[in-house]
Amino acid sequence: MNKPKLRFKEFSDEWASYKVEELISSGFIAKPMDGNHGELHPKSEDYVQDGIPFVMANDIRDGDIDLNHCHQISRKQADSLQKGFSIVDDVLLTHKGTVGETAIVKNITTDYIMLTPQVTYYRVTNKNKLNHIFLRKYFQSQIFQRKLAILSSGGTRAYIGITEQRKLLVNLPSLAEQEKISSFLSELDQKIFLLNKKYELLLTYKKGLMQKLCNKEIRFKDDEGREYPNWEQKTLGDIGTFQTSSIDKLTKENESKIFLVNYMNVYRHENINNQSIKTYPIVSAKDSQIQSCNLKKGDILFTPSSETPDDIGHSVVISEDLVGAVYSYHLMRFRPKIKIGISYSHYFCNTQDVLSQLTKLATGATRFTISVKSFSSIKVSLPCLEEQEKIASLLISIDNKIAHARKQLELNKMYRQGLLQQMFV
Repeated sequence: MNKPKLRFKEFSDEWASYKVEELISSGFIAKPMDGNHGELHPKSEDYVQDGIPFVMANDIRDGDIDLNHCHQISRKQADSLQKGFSIVDDVLLTHKGTVGETAIVKNITTDYIMLTPQVTYYRVTNKNKLNHIFLRKYFQSQIFQRKLAILSSGGTRAYIGITEQRKLLVNLPSLAEQEKISSFLSELDQKIFLLNKKYELLLTYKKGLMQKLCNKEIRFKDDEGREYPNWEQKTLGDIGTFQTSSIDKLTKENESKIFLVNYMNVYRHENINNQSIKTYPIVSAKDSQIQSCNLKKGDILFTPSSETPDDIGHSVVISEDLVGAVYSYHLMRFRPKIKIGISYSHYFCNTQDVLSQLTKLATGATRFTISVKSFSSIKVSLPCLEEQEKIASLLISIDNKIAHARKQLELNKMYRQGLLQQMFV
């Protein structure tokens, strides 16, 4: 039966199947620009500040077009291209490189936008059978995405030709049911948009707050209203020691078995404790390695390498002595020689000032690294322990709000994905 698993109770008829070309005139589908005619492709020097948006496949994500960051070309050049014109209410679908991202053209300030050959636009011409919002939702569904995956060719550069797109089957209910589905899912999309906006605003707020704390624009007072002592500027080498590791993922005879904390555990900022390490790989190490690479409460693990300089220095604080665990040679351990609040340790090396220093000190070509010497030279500012606790308490409360907003966002995205799987055939 050509019926979805989940539908509104007032509808019961089977859905009808159509080829895309039956619903949308092929003349309205943007054809790829011939690779032999490079003059049709704008070059970097052609981009202007105030022109016609030139939308690429990577400008379409999460069901929307990032018009604020896409390139623009002059209207004169856009007119000369003679193809790839897209207007309000067109449904876009990426079909080369990135396959299956979709959006609807809206909120544009120009008469039209231009598309690269990586993007097809669909303009609904048979309005008695097809609602353009429903078409976009159908494109998002797992039903349709699986069809695209089957047709995709090209290995690392997936591609679906225009001819294949025209032959794809679209299953449609009555126009009334299409509009009901579209309205319901659009309301959910709006909720997800607002949740994502809240999440992004919290991240921006935290970043700004940390910068103000780092610049001493915001200071705390003790319980009696007195100023805390001035912050002290030191290098990481002044307040602690760095230790590298030589432990890899191998298991060798005559060595002791041990849990291994790896690069990605720190990069993902996981909560590393005696419970979580039980899920980590078990490797072997010499007794001398286990002794020198142990992990104690207050230690900070850093990622000392990355593919880009600005991605170095992710860190995780060890909140308790770890039993039977060491860290891999992809990480670097910092062990403070002075008392630093555990909660504050999560933040003082994640300020923009510290991260900027790390970026400048990174060396390399295809992969960038920072040496122990460079790490030790990083300058940090430390408040007294009491002010550390108050700063950490404030930032933890914001982190909790960020985590809650992220959870709500992900739950609603999962809910939408479940609906897209069950409301279409």
